[in-house]
Amino acid sequence: MLTLLLLIAGTWHDLHLSKTILHYNAGKQSFEISIHIFIDDLENAILLDGSSPLYLETSKETENAEEKLIAYIQRSFQLFIDGKSVNLNFIGREPSTDVLAIWCYFEVSDVQEEPGEFWVENKLLLDLFEDQKNLMNITGPGLQEYHLLDSEEPVARIKLK
Repeated sequence: MLTLLLLIAGTWHDLHLSKTILHYNAGKQSFEISIHIFIDDLENAILLDGSSPLYLETSKETENAEEKLIAYIQRSFQLFIDGKSVNLNFIGREPSTDVLAIWCYFEVSDVQEEPGEFWVENKLLLDLFEDQKNLMNITGPGLQEYHLLDSEEPVARIKLK
């Protein structure tokens, strides 16, 4: 019975929320990014781009699923350091413990010096749901901020200095 409830919850949910943990690692001069997103919503957003179903995290996952996932996230989630857009390097992914969502990991390495400010544009799933919220937990040396981004305010600006 519990399995049936989990399957039903996995195909239909009223909560439209992604969670991102963005950590500035001063020692490594890098940004470490972890994105938690519901698999069904992610697949539906990628389908809007004209893709065929990906079947993420199943035995039927398509050969180019990861490539399409990375492209979607890199298009919808952007990091700007001191006004310059930077590339997100894909590290990997794994299903969340409830198997309804996925964690995707990215890194921006070789940040030459501590940035004065950076900002994040997080438009994940905003083209799919009017009520989509993207929770951002931003940490670093002496830094702990939370931002709740949506279609009205998809950008978080953070000053380090």
